[in-house]
Amino acid sequence: MTSGSLPRTNADSSRKRTVLRDGGGFASPAAEMLERTWQDQRSLLGFLRVNDHKRLGRRFVVTSFGFFVAAGMLAVLMRVQLAFPTKR
Repeated sequence: MTSGSLPRTNADSSRKRTVLRDGGGFASPAAEMLERTWQDQRSLLGFLRVNDHKRLGRRFVVTSFGFFVAAGMLAVLMRVQLAFPTKR
């Protein structure tokens, strides 16, 4: 007999399946433990360790847009510097 299952009856030799004690649906202890395990942490480390592809994609889009805006501001700054002659 294993620790996580119910014993089989020897009297009935028909193919009975072993029923797991934790496999009872969404309210089972195993399901609750899995939910806690895969839940995102509410911290900076949890933000950096996210596994969800939608959240990762959103982070990439926001980061790329931020770099695009920063590059545009640097380009405007270079144009302004080149618009006026240098004073010596």
